[in-house]
Amino acid sequence: EQKKRGSGKQLSLRAAGVADQFVASITKKMRKSQQQMTADFSGESEVWVHEKCALWAPGVLLFGQHLVGLAEAVAAASVTKCSRCSDFGACVGCVARNCPSRAHYGCAISSKWRLDNETFIATCPNHIRSHQNINVLKLKCNKHAKVDLTTLRKRK
Repeated sequence: EQKKRGSGKQLSLRAAGVADQFVASITKKMRKSQQQMTADFSGESEVWVHEKCALWAPGVLLFGQHLVGLAEAVAAASVTKCSRCSDFGACVGCVARNCPSRAHYGCAISSKWRLDNETFIATCPNHIRSHQNINVLKLKCNKHAKVDLTTLRKRK
């Protein structure tokens, strides 16, 4: 693709390959900043988390006295804005498919979200009516297995 300007022909940014280089550069910078943010929260630094926020964060599991997946949850919440207060750190998400609503635990409570403390399913006020009859299969395990935490590898 070429465009005429004045007396000569000049290539467009796309034809010259500059546009693709720009997109690649921006993508690389974004990837680096996301990796840095994850590294900031998954390193040896100390991070304090509200108990309820940790309980409602997706991907956080309790094995004995150890929380697994907390570093990833903190990193994800640190870039997630709350639908109510617009601050970062939202960890509660609506169960409705494609619902963009996210909230801090406290904001979810004050905004009248339905939070099922048994299944940990959250429903935003916009979807409470349409999801009031969610049939959740509740499994009860008769056999418990001890988990060796030394075999769990830390994700990078």
